[in-house]
Amino acid sequence: MSHEDVSSACLALAQAAELVTDPKTSREDRLRAYQECESFKDRSPIAAECGFALASDTSKSLVVRICGLKILEDSIKSRWNDFNPQVKLSLKENLMNMIRSSMGDVLSEPIHIKDGISRCIVEIIKREWPQHWPTLLAELNGCCVSEIGTEISLFVILRLVEDIAVLQNLEQTQRRKEIYTALTQQLGDIFAFLMSLLERHYKAYLESTEILARKRQVKVCSAALGTFNAFVEWVPVSYVMANDKYLIRCLCHLLMDESLQLNAGECLLNIVSIKCVKNQDRLQFLSFFETDMITQLFSATEAAEQKSSSDDVHYVFLKKMVLILVELDFETEEEYGTFFGKYRIIILEGVKLVCCNYSPTLVYDHIEEWLSSLLRSQILNESLYLQIEAVSLILDPVLSKSNLSPILARALHLLKSILEYETSDPILSSNLLSCVSASFVLVAHDSTLLPIIMNKIFSCITFTERGTSNGHQISQVVKTLRRHGCSLLVKIATKFASTLHPIFDHLKDTIATLRETDKINKMEFSCLVEALSFKSLQENLSSAETFVEYIGLTKVNDVKVDKLAQDPYYVNRSKISFCTTFLLSVCRRTKVPSDINECHSGGFILHEEPCGSGSFNVRNPAAKNISKYGYSRTLEMIDTEKLTVTGSTNVDSSTGLKEKKTSSRDKMKSFIYETYENIFHFLYECCSSFGSEFYRLPGLTEALKSYLFAGIHNVPDYRLRCLVKTFMKSFINKCSKSSFSDVLGPILLDFCPYMLTRLTERWKYIESIVISDDDAVNDNEKDSKEVLEDVFLRQLTRDYLNAVKVLFMSGNGNDVVVNPTTEDQSALSELGKLVLDYDTLRECLLVTLLRALVWNDSLSSLNEDGARQIMITIQAYEWMRSGYPSVLSVLSQVPGCNQEDLKRFDDRIVVAINGKDVGKVSDRVKKDMFKKIINQFVGKDKAQLFKKEVIIKNLPSFIPPKIRHKNLSLDETETNDISLTTLFNNGTK
Repeated sequence: MSHEDVSSACLALAQAAELVTDPKTSREDRLRAYQECESFKDRSPIAAECGFALASDTSKSLVVRICGLKILEDSIKSRWNDFNPQVKLSLKENLMNMIRSSMGDVLSEPIHIKDGISRCIVEIIKREWPQHWPTLLAELNGCCVSEIGTEISLFVILRLVEDIAVLQNLEQTQRRKEIYTALTQQLGDIFAFLMSLLERHYKAYLESTEILARKRQVKVCSAALGTFNAFVEWVPVSYVMANDKYLIRCLCHLLMDESLQLNAGECLLNIVSIKCVKNQDRLQFLSFFETDMITQLFSATEAAEQKSSSDDVHYVFLKKMVLILVELDFETEEEYGTFFGKYRIIILEGVKLVCCNYSPTLVYDHIEEWLSSLLRSQILNESLYLQIEAVSLILDPVLSKSNLSPILARALHLLKSILEYETSDPILSSNLLSCVSASFVLVAHDSTLLPIIMNKIFSCITFTERGTSNGHQISQVVKTLRRHGCSLLVKIATKFASTLHPIFDHLKDTIATLRETDKINKMEFSCLVEALSFKSLQENLSSAETFVEYIGLTKVNDVKVDKLAQDPYYVNRSKISFCTTFLLSVCRRTKVPSDINECHSGGFILHEEPCGSGSFNVRNPAAKNISKYGYSRTLEMIDTEKLTVTGSTNVDSSTGLKEKKTSSRDKMKSFIYETYENIFHFLYECCSSFGSEFYRLPGLTEALKSYLFAGIHNVPDYRLRCLVKTFMKSFINKCSKSSFSDVLGPILLDFCPYMLTRLTERWKYIESIVISDDDAVNDNEKDSKEVLEDVFLRQLTRDYLNAVKVLFMSGNGNDVVVNPTTEDQSALSELGKLVLDYDTLRECLLVTLLRALVWNDSLSSLNEDGARQIMITIQAYEWMRSGYPSVLSVLSQVPGCNQEDLKRFDDRIVVAINGKDVGKVSDRVKKDMFKKIINQFVGKDKAQLFKKEVIIKNLPSFIPPKIRHKNLSLDETETNDISLTTLFNNGTK
C-alpha cells in the first residue's frame, strides 16, 4: 500500500473515532462509524500500519491516538501470524523508537496512552520472546534515556509479569510456561535493572530543586515500585532478601518520604503477606524486627496517624501500615496458641536436657527459691498465677528426669509447703494443684504424704464459693478447679496405680459419700466412679409415655431458667445422661480379645439376656407417641447443628463472657440431642468392640426392628443421619457372613426399601419447592428452613449411599476403606455377594443407585436438566408453530444457525402438527435435530461464545541455558610463581 492510502485511511479512521465519542452524534451515525472502524480493523491489510500512524502522531487528539493503539493491539493479537517477517520487525522497531524519541513529557502524556503502548509491546513479547527476541531486556534498557521512556519500559515489564505470573491469563500453556521460565532465569538481571532505575531516579529526585523535575522523578520511582510490587507476589523469597535485604531496607527508608510512601507501603505489604513454607524463608522475615527497620515502621505509622485526620492520602497510608504490622503479628489466636505451646515445649525440653546431662540441682535450686518466694507473697494478681503455672511446668521435668537423691529432702519439704498453703482463690488453688501433680513422684519416698495429697485433691474437687451450696451455680473458674482435681485423680490412678492400691477402699467410700451428700455433680462423679448400677431407671424407660413424663417433656415451656432448682426434671435427665455417657465411655475403652479361649476365661462373652429390655427403650425420643403432647419444637435442631451446617461460628463479641440464659425448652432440646447421639455411638461401639458376639445376642433382630426402627418415619432428616452414618455403616461393616441371614439380611429387607421410598419422596418435595418458589413471595424464615432441609437431605443421601457402598465393597467384620483408585474397586465383597442373592434387596439397591444419578445432588442431574430444557423448548415451538409461523424467523436468528438444519427441523415439526406422519417422528429424532441448531451453545460458557479466538503459535522449544560455574585452574588463581616449570628442568643434582 502507498503512503497516500495509509494517510487517507488514517483520516477516515480519525473522523470515525471523533464521531463515535462525540455526544452530539446521532445513534445511526455513531453505529455506522463504529462498524467502519471494526470492519477496517478486521479486514484491512494496512490496519496495523494505520494504527501505529495514528498512535505516534502527537498532533492528533487523545481519542484518535487511543483508537490507533487499540487497532494496533487488536491487529497484533489476531493477525500476527499473517504478517511477514519484515512487517513484524518493522513494528517492533517502530514501537521501541517511539518510546525512545516520539513521546511527550512524562507528566503531560496521559497514562492510558503509555499503558496502551506497553500493551502492544507485551502482545509482541508473548509471540516472540525469548526465542525470536533475545535482546528484549537490552532494548528496554536502551529506551530508558528519558523519564517517559523509563516509565513505559517499566510498564512493559509490569504488564508482562501480570499476564504471565500473577493473573496467568495467557491461554496458550506452552507459551506461558516458556515465558515464565525465561522470566525466572533472568530474575537476577531484572531485579538489578529495576533497582538501578529506582536508585538513579530517586537520587535525581533528591538532587532536584525544581518542583516539576521532582514530580518527573517521582513518576518513574512510583512505576519502579509498582513493578517490584508485581514481582514480590510470586518470586522466591531469596530474591526479595538478596544483598542483605537491600530491597526491604530501601522500602523502609522510602516510608518516610511522603511522595513515595504509599507505593513503598503497598510493596512492603505484599512482601510481609508472603506465605513461606520453608523455615529458612520464615527466618529471613525476622529482619523486620531489627531495630533500624522496626523503628522506621513505627515512625512512619505514627507520622501518618498524626496527619490522617486532615488528609485522606495519609489515612490510606495509615491503613497500609496497620496492615503491615498486623501481618507481622500472628494471624489468629489459634496460631498464637500453637506457637506458644511449641515454645513452651521447647523450653521444657531444654530444662529436661539440663537436668539429665548436667547438674540436677542446678534447675531445682532456682525453682525452689522461686516457688518459696511466691508462696510467701501476700499479693494475689495475674503475675502470681502465671509464675506458679510456669513453676509447675518446669517442676515436672525436674523431678521426673533428675536423680532425686541430692534434692530429695528439700523436695519433700517444698511439697509439704505446697500442701500446707491455704487459699480461697480457685485459680491459685488450680496452679498449686499442678505443682502437687508434678511432685507426686515424691510419695514413693514418703508414704505419709499420700493422705494429705488426697485430702488436698478432694478439697479442690468439692471447692465451693461463698453464697453457693451443693455445687450449684458455681463460676467457670471453680468448675475448672473441680475438673482439674478429678482429672488429677484419674492421672494418678493411671500412672501410680500401685501407690493408690492400699487406699482404694477409702477412695471408693469417699467418692460415694461425696455423691450421697450432693457435693459433686454427675459429671464429676462419672469421672471418679468405677461403675454404677442404673437398674432403678428401668421402670421409667419401659415405654415412650413414661419416658417423656419422666424427663418432663410434657411440661416444657419457654421460661428462662437461671437456677437448676427451678427445673424439677433436671435431676431425672441428668441420671439418663450420666448412664448413657458412662456406658459410652466404658464401651469405647473396652476391647474384646481376639482369642475365643481368652474371651471365655476372662468373662468377655456377653450375657444372653433378651434384647430390648433396657437401653433400646431410650432410643427414639422422636417416636410418634410424643407428637400428641404438642411439644414438637423440642425435637427441632439445636443452634449448634444449624451453625455447623451454615459454617458459622458461635462467637458473639457483644456478649463477651456473660452466661447466656436458656429456657427449659432449650435444655430439653440439648438433652434429647445428646441422648440420641450417645445411644447411636454406644451401638456403634458395640459393633466395633464386641464383634460377632454382639450379632449373636438372642432377639437382636426383633429388638432392632421393634425399638431402633420404630416410628422411623417420624424422624427428621437431620436426626436420621446419625442412624445411617454412625450405626448402620458400622453395623454393616462388622457383620460376618454367618450373621447375615439371621441379623443383617432381615434388617436390610425393611430398611433399604424404606430409605428408597423416603429419599425419592423427599427429593420430589425439594424439587416442588424450587418450582413453587419462582412465583412465591419471599419469606426469609421459610427460605432459611428450606435451605436447611435441602442441605440435610443432601447429607443424608450421601451418608446412605456410603452405607450402600460399604455393603457391596466391605463387610465381613473388616474395616475396608474403599479407594476409587484401587484396582479392586470392581470386586464385590463376600457380604455384597450375599446381598445379591436376595431378589427384593438386589432390585431395591439397584433402583436406589439408578435414581441417585438423577437426584439434584449429582452431576448427572445437570445433564438431565439440560435435556429437560431442550424438550420444553421443542414443545413450545410445536405449540406456537401453527398459530404463530413467525416463530421460525425467531429461531433462525440464533447465532451460527445452519439454515438447512433449521428447515429440516421445521418440516418435521409441521408434518407432525398436521398429522400426516403420526408416530414416525419420535422425541429422540426431534431432539437430535434441534441439538444441531443450538450445538454451539450446549455445554459452553456463554461469556466465551462469541469471543474472537486469538491464536498464538508455539515457537521452537525453549531450553534454558545451564549455568555452570567455571572451576579456575591453579595458575589462574595463584599470582605468585608456583615453580611449575622447574618440574621439567633437566638440571643436574
